Amino acid sequence: MNNQEFLERVKSDCLQHGVEFICVPGNRVYYEGRAANGYFHDVCPVEYTRDHIIGTVTDEIIKSGATRPILAVAQGGKTELEFMSLVAHEFGHMQQYLESIPLWESTTVPYFDAWIDGEDMEEDLYKPSWQNVVRLEADCESRVLGFIKKYDLSIDAELYAKRANAYLIFYQWCLKTRLWYNKAPYEIKEIVDAMDSTLHDIEYYAQPDSFQNIAIFDRCADA
Repeated sequence: MNNQEFLERVKSDCLQHGVEFICVPGNRVYYEGRAANGYFHDVCPVEYTRDHIIGTVTDEIIKSGATRPILAVAQGGKTELEFMSLVAHEFGHMQQYLESIPLWESTTVPYFDAWIDGEDMEEDLYKPSWQNVVRLEADCESRVLGFIKKYDLSIDAELYAKRANAYLIFYQWCLKTRLWYNKAPYEIKEIVDAMDSTLHDIEYYAQPDSFQNIAIFDRCADA
């Protein structure tokens, strides 16, 4: 299966399971004011439009309570390898949701996200939430490496693992700085080059100090 066939498989699975697939030409997609390269969200308000996801509309919406799942990815400024890696990553989150794995269920209360966005709360709320998010992301990255092998994707597995490590360890920097990235860690060569080419055990990522040279991630704050 080539990369295009995998992309069509993702779109087909989204249609089958009632997930709205949105690919935008810009560099980022948005959810409630936070920019990202992509996301899978299972409870996106129905009032949240494509314009909100692109970022051209930023007005606060009045939510009715009705939701639908969305897989959104930004294609702009990315090589084919980077774009397909992104699609595979968000597809991994979609599989977690469809399988209702415990890690997915454990992140339904987004204390860590709220804390990063400035809401004050006790450490015993946001830190366990942070650990759950990191474990969920690590499980997802392991799934992507499985997709690369299963579907024979034209993605360098060792390079993908280095980029995945950059993203997973970045969460330790988030915990220390209470910041999200302006530039994603896997887009910064200095960071990617410093990473291992295989994934660690999930619990490695869930420890706040398992990576010593965390200051290397300060470049993620660059505009």
